Amino acid sequence: MLISGQPLRRYTVEVSDDLIQWTPLATTLADAAGTAYFRDKATVPAHREAAGNIGLDQFKSALATRCAGVSSRSALAGAAGPGQSRFYRSSEAP
Repeated sequence: MLISGQPLRRYTVEVSDDLIQWTPLATTLADAAGTAYFRDKATVPAHREAAGNIGLDQFKSALATRCAGVSSRSALAGAAGPGQSRFYRSSEAP
C-alpha cells in the first residue's frame, strides 16, 4: 500500500480490526517525492485473489486510487478476508 507524506521521513503504520486497538505493523521510509510503501502480509492472498478476478492492471489502478492521500494520522480500510476489515493509520516516526 502507498503512503503520501513528507520526503525522506519515516512513517509507522498501525493496523486495527475494530478502530479501537491499534498494533504496529511496519515502519517505512518515504522517498525523495514523499512516497512510502508497506505491505500487510495478512492480506496478500486477498489482494492476489482480487487481482485475478478483475485483472491485474485494473486492480493496481483501484488500489493506487484507494491508497492515495493516506497521510499522517489517517486511516484506510483494507480487506483481511471474508467478512473482516482491517484499518490502517500512519504517523511520522520520531
